[in-house]
Amino acid sequence: MNETTDPKFNEKPSEDGAGRTVFPKVELKRPWHTFISALAAGILMMLTWWNFNEPGLRLGLSVIIIGLFLSINLIIQEKKLKISTIILLLLTIATALISAYRREFVTVSISILVSLVGLLLLSVDFMNGQWWMYRIREYFKSVQLSVVGFFTGLPVVLSQAIRQEKNHITTNNQGKKLLSGILKGILIALPVLLIFTALFSVADSIFESKVNSFTEWMRTELIAELAGRIFLTLLFTWLLSAVLWMAISNSSQKIELGDDRPLIKPFLGMTETSIVLVSVNILFAFFLIIQFRYFFAGEANINLAGFTYAEYARRGFMELLLVAAIAGVLYYLLASVTRRETTTKRRLFSILGATLLIQVGVVLVSAYQRINLYVDAYGLTEIRLVPQIFIYFLAIILTALVMMEATGQMKRLALVLLVTLFLFSFTLSAVNIDESIARFNVERAVVGKDLDYQLLTNRLSDDAVPYLYGVLDSGSLPAKLQENLSKVMVCRSVLFENDHQRSTSSWIDWNYPTSRAEELHEAHRSLKGSFPMQIIDTDFMAKGFQIEQVDLICDWN
Repeated sequence: MNETTDPKFNEKPSEDGAGRTVFPKVELKRPWHTFISALAAGILMMLTWWNFNEPGLRLGLSVIIIGLFLSINLIIQEKKLKISTIILLLLTIATALISAYRREFVTVSISILVSLVGLLLLSVDFMNGQWWMYRIREYFKSVQLSVVGFFTGLPVVLSQAIRQEKNHITTNNQGKKLLSGILKGILIALPVLLIFTALFSVADSIFESKVNSFTEWMRTELIAELAGRIFLTLLFTWLLSAVLWMAISNSSQKIELGDDRPLIKPFLGMTETSIVLVSVNILFAFFLIIQFRYFFAGEANINLAGFTYAEYARRGFMELLLVAAIAGVLYYLLASVTRRETTTKRRLFSILGATLLIQVGVVLVSAYQRINLYVDAYGLTEIRLVPQIFIYFLAIILTALVMMEATGQMKRLALVLLVTLFLFSFTLSAVNIDESIARFNVERAVVGKDLDYQLLTNRLSDDAVPYLYGVLDSGSLPAKLQENLSKVMVCRSVLFENDHQRSTSSWIDWNYPTSRAEELHEAHRSLKGSFPMQIIDTDFMAKGFQIEQVDLICDWN
């Protein structure tokens, strides 16, 4: 087994049976400083997430704390911060801050997911800055390292700190004796003080009352809160130590990506692959012929087949997206495991693969057409708008697959996926999903189509409030729609007030849409006088409005 030594870290890589490095052994510089920084960052994280109400600024602040924690330890370990690491850190912070800029559920959920991916890459690559060169295999390895790091991070840091302290104490016997004497004295004094305090309390009621007032802070609720805070601090300290250990341990393993040898040696012949690709291409072609005859050819053909346009469009949208995604995965797998020794075989694979992905592109057009028809018939919701946006990014990935295979750069797939994920998250935030839904549905209602008032009242987040009040103030709506939308906003205002009375928000819960909605509800308080609520349900004394035979419940007594 070969061993290498880095003078900066004194690292000795451990190897598995095949001679591959699995996790290097690293001697930390100043392990006590490392542990104290982890504990301090753990306290900050505990304060950040204690009394959690909503993500708000928390997620972005947490990424900043982790970035500062890693940067401080990078200085302790005498390493330099790479530009690529700074870029990834800034992208992760920007994505994490989306939760303070938007409240729509899907947008916030995607931003949290992307932030976690960014944090994973920062954890395993903070000191190297090679994340942009990672292949799919390095992503899987990163997940494996995170599992190992979770169990080894804090124990290794503490063990090295204690070992270093023992070495220091050995060279200083006088300090050892002093520390030992202090600890022994405290241990002896505590039980003696408790016994005398108990006896004095029994003997004198005034002394007892003084002791009780002095120990009043130790009531059950406070102890429970203190225990919770300690536990959360230790949990974050453990996690941060794991993050740091992964970053430091991986710093000695510079990844050489020049030689892009496949992880699995290609084992599938071009004959087998051709049969698979030709078969799938024929199936896709048959499906698209049906699509052109019925779906793309117009409403008359659909009606002749016994379906309305909306009924035909309702089926299969998500399934078609899944088909496109599976086709992309199939193409990537075949490109990875197929032997293509000659130019002819490589050209044949490229032609068959490109034909498949072109047909997948037409399938995506069909899926997009389906969802557009369905939205036109029934209105827009988040589960219809988000997939519409996702189609564009799926098309970008499939196009990139063809280009990478043709140029022999399939190792860039991981970077393409990561960049696409970040762009998708930023796009959802920029589009403002709930405002777009409100705008589309209100504009449909203006031309006489049905409007889902329950959707406007209960399902849309505060992201939609500025538009809804804006269109009301414009006075451009038909009279009946103006009245109905006014009632919706009265209901939203009451629900908003009730929700914020129940919650105890702090500055760290701050969210721009919530803050803006609060201002607008207050500015339009006069609507409540113009449109008083009625009792909708006498059993529960529920108040609200009835709009076009739909009950909007806004308050319960």
